[in-house]
Amino acid sequence: MAQAGDALQSQRSEKEVLAEVKLERDQVFKELDPNSKGVISFEDVYKSLYKNNEDFKGPTMFMFKSVGGRKQEGHFTRDEFLNFLKFTQPEFKGDRQRLIFRAFDLGKRGFVTKDNLRQVFTEEYGLEPKFDFEYIFEEADDDGDDKLNFQEFQKFMKSYEMF
Repeated sequence: MAQAGDALQSQRSEKEVLAEVKLERDQVFKELDPNSKGVISFEDVYKSLYKNNEDFKGPTMFMFKSVGGRKQEGHFTRDEFLNFLKFTQPEFKGDRQRLIFRAFDLGKRGFVTKDNLRQVFTEEYGLEPKFDFEYIFEEADDDGDDKLNFQEFQKFMKSYEMF
């Protein structure tokens, strides 16, 4: 009987913790939106979360654009911001990888080409593909069709070090 009570207490605590996390995230949005406009700029979020650490600006802004800016370019709505925070949590690693895949899938066709990868590397990150880019792409492309599906893309990203 005591074990059932402990499990119920543990379950209640988990719900309370989740409610607290949601409340904290809502509070962060409100602090970044003091005039209650309903949107916050990517720059304000970046400054708040990363304290102007320039090392992460390119990848972070790329991630921001992947999640936010649907209603107003360069800004998060409350829901977009909460979704972004969700993807920063370790338990959402698979979702985060799928989000990154969608960002690289410029044609929204369900696959990524070498040209897609090069374009994102140069335009979003200001990087030229490394010397081993072609080799790693070919190794990841299991079916040899010169495009990467999600599973192949994961294999590519695991092997290819962008930074």
